[in-house]
Amino acid sequence: PGLSCLIELRFCAWKMCSFHQRPEALRGGGIGIWQHVLQWMTVIGLLTNVAIIGPTIVSWFPNLEVGERVFLIFMFEHILLGLYYAAWHLIPERSHPLQVKIAREERMSMKGRNPLAKPSLVLATRLKT
Repeated sequence: PGLSCLIELRFCAWKMCSFHQRPEALRGGGIGIWQHVLQWMTVIGLLTNVAIIGPTIVSWFPNLEVGERVFLIFMFEHILLGLYYAAWHLIPERSHPLQVKIAREERMSMKGRNPLAKPSLVLATRLKT
């Protein structure tokens, strides 16, 4: 029984090392659909905060009528939304130093390869976005 248990143990170890390995990870180009989810969460959070802070802002101007108070809250909300969208469009997803590093990594990975060969899937997916 000792030899067969030892052989079975080694066979199971070989099987685990050969067939049950974790798949090789591929680097993605971004966070995918979660980018849109985070953007919508930001907008909903902004609207919620305006709804909470709105009555406080209106209390700073006690002489305003109801319609003017609603307009003041509406304008405050749209100013904040405009600032959010301006920042979203003006700030790049990748900074210039990061783009330089990615390009350098791509050039270094292509060094020594056939220049007509396609770049690796990992780097190609990362550079798409």
